[in-house]
Amino acid sequence: MTSTAPLLLELDRVDDQVKESKRKIEVGIDTLEDEMKNREGKRKQILLREMKQLLTRLNEMDKTISQDLKGEAFDYMRALSKISIKVSNLKQKVSEEGPAKNT
Repeated sequence: MTSTAPLLLELDRVDDQVKESKRKIEVGIDTLEDEMKNREGKRKQILLREMKQLLTRLNEMDKTISQDLKGEAFDYMRALSKISIKVSNLKQKVSEEGPAKNT
């Protein structure tokens, strides 16, 4: 019987180590699951921050493009106004000279 005592002690020690390892794994899994919400929250924060930056950049680009288009439209309207004035002047000259040449 005395020869089995050290073996039983060693088996108890191994059993205790197995139980401790199992407990540590369970604690690790519980911690992993508990922190999942925190990780998800951090992902959402990162996504929102990036989306805000992207939307800000897109808004700035939209403003710049709108201003450029308005500037070009204004320039075209001025050019068209000048052309319209020239056409009116030409029509007036043609009208004034037209009857004189016909007679």
